[in-house]
Amino acid sequence: EDNITRQEMCAVLARFAAWRGYLLQASLQGEFADADEIAVWAREAVYLCRGSGLVEGREDGKFYPNDPVTRAELAQMLYNLDQMQAEREEKDETTMSSC
Repeated sequence: EDNITRQEMCAVLARFAAWRGYLLQASLQGEFADADEIAVWAREAVYLCRGSGLVEGREDGKFYPNDPVTRAELAQMLYNLDQMQAEREEKDETTMSSC
């Protein structure tokens, strides 16, 4: 019955992306201002999701890992994941048509 946190959602998204064969890229943007609040078990997933454009920090440069995911944030994350899949399929089609 608990809410899912932002860092927990990143862990779910990263695992799902790996299961689907999506390549997530680590963030090169540096750490969030509140990086010390991101749990050790979630850190890699958070930065993979950030680097792949699935999630962003807030305007103040913080991630707020323990805040509950809002419906709007979840919708954006899922949309971003769907866009990642669409781009992958487009790339696959381009590669196949050039063979």
